[in-house]
Amino acid sequence: MFDAADAGHPAARALRADVVRGVAGAVQLLVLSTDVDAVVLGGGVAHLGDRLLTPGLVG
Repeated sequence: MFDAADAGHPAARALRADVVRGVAGAVQLLVLSTDVDAVVLGGGVAHLGDRLLTPGLVG
């Protein structure tokens, strides 16, 4: 799906945006509810790396 989104497929881009928002929301909830100093993402999410930093979704 991320490959298709990178290639410009509209449905994949919309799905990627939803996934990124979901991950960001989950991390935000974790940080706010547990007062952690750092969050380390692992597994498949970590393998995406900078692909999670989708232009227009960050900032």
